[in-house]
Amino acid sequence: MRRAGARPARPHERFLRRRRAVRSQRWRWPLLGLALLALVAAAGWAVFVSPLLAVRQVDVTGAATSEVARLSVEKVRAQVDVPADTPLARVDLEGIVGAVEELPSVASATAARDWPSSVTVTVVERRPVAAIEAHGAWRALDAGGVIFGAYRRLPGGLPQVSASQAEPAERDAALAEAAAVVTALEPAIAARVSSVEASSRDDVVLRLASGEQVRWGSAEDSAVKARVLTVLLRVPAAAYDVSVPELPTTSQTALEPASSTSSR
Repeated sequence: MRRAGARPARPHERFLRRRRAVRSQRWRWPLLGLALLALVAAAGWAVFVSPLLAVRQVDVTGAATSEVARLSVEKVRAQVDVPADTPLARVDLEGIVGAVEELPSVASATAARDWPSSVTVTVVERRPVAAIEAHGAWRALDAGGVIFGAYRRLPGGLPQVSASQAEPAERDAALAEAAAVVTALEPAIAARVSSVEASSRDDVVLRLASGEQVRWGSAEDSAVKARVLTVLLRVPAAAYDVSVPELPTTSQTALEPASSTSSR
């Protein structure tokens, strides 16, 4: 309703108002688009270029200083080579993982961004299953046959492993098989093992703390071999052979190397 006394808008005035409204509508969306592009560009610059979200800290979890691993948080951090003021979004996480896994005591590692300015590295340390003498020192052997760390003296509770009788080309495979055998042993049997000799990947021999020998063969069917040996140990003997668990044997004399036996 038109107010009393108000002058009616002339036709040309209404035309001008509509024209101004159309012009305003026409420029609104391009301006909003430009503002959005500017906002995206600023955000991209802040995340990928500027030092505003640069790495300030490297957090390490899973590393514990121990006598054998000697894997400290500081050692892991030193392995993570991130240049100063590197934007967090541009950090090479795969490169960090590769660098950390080069440490002998690290079994595996992961790396993740922790916004706004941290990298978190999580490591899984190797766990010793046996001890081995190498280069005049006692070293640790993990479940995969990897040698790492060092002991100041022979540790208790771990069997001694040797592959000195193996051919040089087969020594690593023999050690890996010996480690697999030790890992597969049931606790009751593992507690009685004092040393392990692997002359090949198919000829692993255990020596019990009480002096008996056990020809285990390879790590294959270790669960079956363990059950067979548990029964077989009830028979007094100097040596036991469970390398073929379906045909176990006992002997009152010490075992000969499998290679010597097969050559006859």
